[in-house]
Amino acid sequence: MSVLNLLQDDFIFRAFIASIGTSFLTGLLGIFVLWRRLGNLSDSITHSSLLGVVVAILINFDIHIGIMAIIPIFFILFSILHKYSSEITNTVILGIIFNFLLAISLILVSLFQIRADLLSLFIGDVLTVDSRDILIILALIILSSLFVFLNWEKLLISMISTEIADSDGIAWRYYYITINFLLMLSIIAILQVVGILMLSALFIMPSASARLLSKTPVQMAVVSICISIFSSVFGFLLAIYIDLPVSPAIIFIATICFIFSLITKSYRFR
Repeated sequence: MSVLNLLQDDFIFRAFIASIGTSFLTGLLGIFVLWRRLGNLSDSITHSSLLGVVVAILINFDIHIGIMAIIPIFFILFSILHKYSSEITNTVILGIIFNFLLAISLILVSLFQIRADLLSLFIGDVLTVDSRDILIILALIILSSLFVFLNWEKLLISMISTEIADSDGIAWRYYYITINFLLMLSIIAILQVVGILMLSALFIMPSASARLLSKTPVQMAVVSICISIFSSVFGFLLAIYIDLPVSPAIIFIATICFIFSLITKSYRFR
């Protein structure tokens, strides 16, 4: 069956558009995750969001609202531990919070015998997205793109050095908070597409590949988005043709792109 025939099915077409939209969003915001070394943070947030999903299922509420409620709790716990545990690294603090919230999630699943499809929560189920999900993703793409485009230089300085930002009179905390807020909204919006376990990889891998191939920050942003979309398109088609879960197939292609970038960089410096 040809690609065009596959895309004639409404649910396949919606899934394809959602995958591309997700990849654009993660490719764009992923560069800030890499620049600010937030890989552990994004990984911890996505895994901790399982508690929001479990609580939402228990009280028969919308899963997205459950996730939206748990992420501020995560940041509050992180801020408290960071303030009163200065001798402990952020990586350790994130690990403590992540494992604590994950443990609570699994305890609730066991106690209340939750029968939800946890596999789809872990690896996503892009084929179940509807028009509302796509519109939310597109709105986030527009919002994130406008913010990054209009504030590119100030964002870049804020990510490079807060000291330089202070000397230039740049309110770097505002840009940090806004990027974190956009990351939070993005996680909530695309969790259904990618899943809890796969989400942070989609933020990190394309931007890591782009960093190896790029010479300037602008080039890195463009290459990151392109690699992310490439991984999404070919991963989606691979999953459809071989009957695989979509998000692991996308991450598989993204990993191949990273290995190719690594080889290309090594060859360039011989």
